Amino acid sequence: MIEKKTLNGSELWRFRLDENNPRHEPKTQQQDIIDYLAANEDVLPMLEDIAGLKSLNPLDRLGVLRDGELYVALEGNRRLCSLILLNDPELAPAKYREKIRVSAAGWDPSSVEIDIAIFDQREDADPW
Repeated sequence: MIEKKTLNGSELWRFRLDENNPRHEPKTQQQDIIDYLAANEDVLPMLEDIAGLKSLNPLDRLGVLRDGELYVALEGNRRLCSLILLNDPELAPAKYREKIRVSAAGWDPSSVEIDIAIFDQREDADPW
């Protein structure tokens, strides 16, 4: 059974980007994943859309793997990376940082709802 839940953006600390995301080679550091996604996967336009709308797309959920009290994003790593950078622009690669600071001005993470589908095992998410 897939548990569905909505978390508030103030709970962003509970999320981790997937170290084994098929978009990139395995990476062990969250910062390395952020750097890769920002440079190679069009995170900035998505981040700007999220900031402008002050919302994630209400038609999409993040697919996450439960890891204790944390959640690893199996689906939605670009969206999660966008939220992480809006919440802390200093985590962005230097060449994108100023643009992200501008987008993040006035950003309130607690105003965002993050809809998730929770899987207990990575294999349970494979069909989706």
